[in-house]
Amino acid sequence: MLQRNKKYEVVIVGQFTLDDVVSSELPTRIDSPGGDGLYSLAGVYLWRRGNTGLVIRLGEDFDIDVIKKIVDDSVDFSGVVNIPGVPNIHIWNMFDRYGHRYFINQRWGGQDEDMAPRPEDIPEEYIDDSLGIHIAPFPIEWSIPMIESMPLNGTSDLIVQVDPHFDGIFKKNFGIWKKLLKRIDIFQPSEVEFMQFFGIEKQSDVRGYIKYMREVTKMGPRVCCVKLGDRGAISYDRLTGEVFCVPAYDSQVVDVTGCGDSFCGGFLSSYVSDQDIYNAMVCGAISASFNIEKFGSIHNFSIDPEIVYDRYKTFSDELEKVDCRIIY
Repeated sequence: MLQRNKKYEVVIVGQFTLDDVVSSELPTRIDSPGGDGLYSLAGVYLWRRGNTGLVIRLGEDFDIDVIKKIVDDSVDFSGVVNIPGVPNIHIWNMFDRYGHRYFINQRWGGQDEDMAPRPEDIPEEYIDDSLGIHIAPFPIEWSIPMIESMPLNGTSDLIVQVDPHFDGIFKKNFGIWKKLLKRIDIFQPSEVEFMQFFGIEKQSDVRGYIKYMREVTKMGPRVCCVKLGDRGAISYDRLTGEVFCVPAYDSQVVDVTGCGDSFCGGFLSSYVSDQDIYNAMVCGAISASFNIEKFGSIHNFSIDPEIVYDRYKTFSDELEKVDCRIIY
């Protein structure tokens, strides 16, 4: 059972980047704050449910006060580690005339060797006094020690959610993940990552993924949630046996960057309160829907919570829980 007297609702562990966004239709935006850590934080912050801790490494060419000025006191920055003499990771985020997206790391920017978070970056109270922790995607050589630092399943009431990095979730790494999954409560890959992991083709009928999701949960997690992009998401709960598929909210698509991260933030923010995967998926979809409507991450932090909850209610009213439940 969850201990509701925790200081923090959710802790986000991820990376921070400065993105140069290039589009064929709009002016170039230089040094737009991003990274999976910031996008995941935005997905949580939209709901204003409780205190959130942030763990990122920050280079010398960005002042965290920029973020502090646009959030309230519910966000704790004790886990922000300043790395002197090193720039932040800088990324070209480019869109061609057909809307295809390309990520290119700029050679002069910071590298994962300096900027990937480490277990020792996490304040002790973030582990001891939080309902949930989200480990966002960063390369597997840095993800492994981070996940290994989490408590084994069943030894703590901390809910550990992991969104794996695409470069480490291949079938050849199955043995590595079999060990890591014993410390993960919610495993949340993208559809492409899930396909890579099991060496399977894309399923036109999402029910084809269920047997693989059940296999994941046999290795440790209670929940496996696969993000399906514009098809929404599908989740399986080992304890209840329930499977739900919730569609994506119909938003005007401007920039899909960070939508998976925002979904994860919204999902965990809801899940730690009632452990209901359906409600969590609806909240995840709403978080992603705001993120997708503009470029970058910063705009998410200025959205009125009343607008968020109005959209949530509208979407919930449109959906019927019974229709989202999958019988298998």
